[in-house]
Formats: sequence, C-alpha cells, structure tokens
Amino acid sequence: MSPQKMPFRLSPRLQMIASLVCPGGALADIGSDHGYLVTWLAVQGIIDRGLACDINPLPLEHSRSTIARCKMEDKVQTRLSDGLKALAPGDFTQAVIAGMGGDTISEILSGTSWSGTAGIRYLLQPNSKEDHLREWLHQNGFRILEEHAVQDGNFVYPILTVEPGGMEIPENRQRLFYAVGRIGENSFIRPAEAAYLRRRKKALLLRLEGRKASQEPLSSYYEEEDLQAVIEGIDRRLKGLEGERLCLIQVNETMREMAEDYRDEHFRRGEMTLHGSALLDSLPFDQWIQRAMDNARPETVQPHWVETSVFFAVRREDGRAVGMLDVRHHLNAFLRQYAGHIGYGLRPSERGKGYGTEMLRLGLKYAGYLGLEQVMLSCYKENQASRQIILKCGGKLDREFLHTDGKQIQVYHIPL
Repeated sequence: MSPQKMPFRLSPRLQMIASLVCPGGALADIGSDHGYLVTWLAVQGIIDRGLACDINPLPLEHSRSTIARCKMEDKVQTRLSDGLKALAPGDFTQAVIAGMGGDTISEILSGTSWSGTAGIRYLLQPNSKEDHLREWLHQNGFRILEEHAVQDGNFVYPILTVEPGGMEIPENRQRLFYAVGRIGENSFIRPAEAAYLRRRKKALLLRLEGRKASQEPLSSYYEEEDLQAVIEGIDRRLKGLEGERLCLIQVNETMREMAEDYRDEHFRRGEMTLHGSALLDSLPFDQWIQRAMDNARPETVQPHWVETSVFFAVRREDGRAVGMLDVRHHLNAFLRQYAGHIGYGLRPSERGKGYGTEMLRLGLKYAGYLGLEQVMLSCYKENQASRQIILKCGGKLDREFLHTDGKQIQVYHIPL
C-alpha cells in the first residue's frame, strides 16, 4: 500500500516519533492510539513487525480495525497489556510510550524488572511532568541519547530517545536537565525547540512568582535560587549558549576570582595577550568589567567601539573557565578589515581537548541569535590550531593580507 492510499494521516506528533524509529526489528506501541503509528511503520517497511498494546479492550478494537484496513495482519498484532507487563524482552527491540504523563511513563517502565535490559530502545513522549520523567530516568539507570520537540496544534511536545545505561550529570546541572533535558543542547535552536524552551521558562517564572507572592516555606526542590538558576540556564539555551561540555556565561561583577585566575595562568606562561577577552590582559578587573558591561548595551557602548558580548566558556562538569570569547554584534571599519565578529582564546592548560571548536560553535549560535547571517573571523596564518578550529566550524577563506607586524592574516567567513 503506497503512502497516498493510506486511510489515515499521522499527526505532526506521530510523524516526528516515526522519523526517530530505527529501521528493522520489532516495535511495541504502548497505548497505541488506534494503532496508527505502528501500522504506518509496518506499511512503510520501516519495521519488520509490530505490537499495538493497550490496557483497555476498546482501543485494541480500534487498532485491529486500522490494521485490517491496511492489510497488515501478518505484520502487526494487538495485545492487551498493562504497560509492558504482558510483554517479554524478546517480543520487541524498541518501544514507543507516548501521549501520557511523564509520571505514568515512569510507572510503566518501573512496572517490570527487565525494562532496563540492554538492547531495548525507547521513544518516550510525555504530555506533562517531563521533569519527573527525566529525573526518574536519571535515577534508575537510563540514558537520554537525544531529545526533540514537535509542535502539534497549540501544543509543543518533547520526545526522548532513551536506552539503558547511566547518565553522569553534575549535581549543579541536574535541575536544568530535569527541566528541559537535551532540548536545544547540541544543535541550532529550531522553532519547535525554542517554543518548548519558552513554555518551560514561562511555567517556571509563574512558579517562582507564585512562591514569592505566597511567602510559603519552599521545599529544597523549589528553592528560589534553584528556580532562578534553571531559568537562566533556559535563557542560555534559547540564545544557543549551552553545549555538550561547555556553556557560555556572560561576564559580570561576580567573576573576579574566575577572571583573575584565568588571566594569571596566561601571564605565568609568558602569554601577555588574552584573545577574546576584551582587554582583560591590560585592565584591572573593576575597570574591565565595567567596560565590558557598558559595551554590551547600545546606549552605553564606548565611542569607536561596537556593541559586544563577552563570555567565559565554562566547563559544565566543574564550573572551570576554559576559555573566553567575545561576539561583536556588528562591524565597524577596523573590525571589517582586521578582526571580524568573534574573538576567542583558550587557557594554556585546556588546549588540545576540543574545547576551542565547541566554544566557537556556541559563539556562532549566539551570533545567529543576534540575527547575523554571516560571521567574519580572522587569525594569523601561522596559527594552525586556530585555523583548524575555524575550518571545522565551516569557515571559508576569503582573503589574506600582511599585517603591520609583518605576519600574514587570513580572513574567513562562516554562513549561519
């Protein structure tokens, strides 16, 4: 049966789930929603066989009708099952558990002793309480491989790809992870991902304001500082500043110790220039931070400078600053000739670990957030490490010229 002759169409939500199914093997659809998804996958030849499962007989009758209309009785069976309880590990290689609350999904996974068996892959789509589900997965030996968001009508749903295996999440990152998982973490923010992050931020802001208004004692989970930190983390995701190992944190007055430690390491190594630092190498902290904060706003930017955002690249695992990066929101004549939109540098002890590439990619995400369509960067031709980072991030050589210091400078452009 060709796709054009299918007697039904998948909703955007089910289409996204279908796109994440691994080809081949057997798929169990738990709470099968008329059997549409599993039948469609069988008709397309994406799965070898399927199980449409539900806790109630009536939905299974609807699934049988769908299967019969598509003449898929030889490939798709129905089974009355409370979650996974009427199934065995050998019955399927992957399962979809979708269209229910995150607490119900976690109850289904905890309802059998073998749900965490190696080799079983799950696609989970909670309608609510996704923070509960992520926390349960983290604490019960499951690993979230990736997450996507899909817009379906007025709702935005997260979809989690999960398999057995623990996740190492630093304690100071857990609340943010439970709130938004991997949405927007490792890719440019797509419209549905941005919508999901905004929805989660709005819910947390309402919770924070409600707590403040009620003046009730706060549980440890909903401490005001915890909520505020998660909201700030979501903001970084929206701006593209959260990566796999690093996040970019805009400089502020609380970073004296971090800034001075970062600068001192360079100076001890005999490196007196700190690339991407907006003059941290030549100004005392108080003057530098005031200047950086003034230059971040168009109304206070200094004459002959352009609006610039300055960041520390902070390792998520331990909060250590591994590099610095500044993003110029537009170019003046000098920047257009010599420096470009982004400057960056790594502390000596953290080089050669792949941080430079991730840091620049995060800077490019932020540049896209600012509305730039193309970014200009430059480096000395002799700086092979910097040149390789730019090339890995999609840089195209535009021109070379001789700088006043006698060195060759290469100018690259990266389309966003």
